Amino acid sequence: MVYGLVVAALGVMRRLPLRFLYALAPVVGTLAWLLLWRQRRRAHENLALAFGDEKSPGERRRIGRGVFIHLARALGEALHAEELVRGRRCRVELAGLETLRELKEAGRSVVFVGAHFGPWELLTPLAAREGFAILAVARELADPRLDRFVRGLREAAGAQVFYTRGTDTLKLVRALRNGASLGILVDQNTRAAGIAVPFFGRPAHTPTGAMELAVATGSAVVPVFLRRQGYRRFAVEIQPPLDFPAGEAEARIRWGVEEITKRIEAVIREHPEQWVWMHRRWKDRAGRRRYQRFKTSGEGGR
Repeated sequence: MVYGLVVAALGVMRRLPLRFLYALAPVVGTLAWLLLWRQRRRAHENLALAFGDEKSPGERRRIGRGVFIHLARALGEALHAEELVRGRRCRVELAGLETLRELKEAGRSVVFVGAHFGPWELLTPLAAREGFAILAVARELADPRLDRFVRGLREAAGAQVFYTRGTDTLKLVRALRNGASLGILVDQNTRAAGIAVPFFGRPAHTPTGAMELAVATGSAVVPVFLRRQGYRRFAVEIQPPLDFPAGEAEARIRWGVEEITKRIEAVIREHPEQWVWMHRRWKDRAGRRRYQRFKTSGEGGR
């Protein structure tokens, strides 16, 4: 029943004009902010852990509500990705495209790393539009029927999807050694192998797979971030490849994970309302103790 309702709702949204969905997003996002109390509380918690006294409780509440509105808009953009990207019905500012062209001319394979920041579902089809085919490495959704629906949307927009579960790592290694490019989002605390590195001043479990693949194959690691600037207006920042230090593979992998995490934090600080603050990024005892103090202060309400 839940699957049927979700797919029906998404199907209706696909048929509605993007302008209408964009205008409706503040209402939908605010309702979600009010009704999804667990996610709202977690967003409050994470914003308090990340910013502390840097931002007032009012500022953190404004950002938290803005995240839900942003995600409502991002959902509409993802459902209309084919129209936006393949139909070239959006304005995109590209910064750093010459970096990719130089790597392509040199025959280097590339591991693109990014975050669940901005309307991230548009990154891979935008790259395909510019002539850079990327294999998007993603997690499979729990419901296989919903996963097929979402995968169909991604492929219709020009994305090629590789799942982390059930994928032989050697296939990814071979793909990179044959000159392919992979795209991986590395900003979430998942069950994948990882290490704890500083994120907003606190240790956060971060996956190492992207760096392991890059170090093993000699691929360039290129951070890429996409942010929304307005209706049908986006900016893509392609940063220079990470300059790994010499040394043992393990040390280089750790350095890479720490460096990309710093860069992710930097872009989130610039536009905090475009990141998924309801994700359980920190799961340690210190964080829970600090949240107990935060909750009893009264900030955990609406």
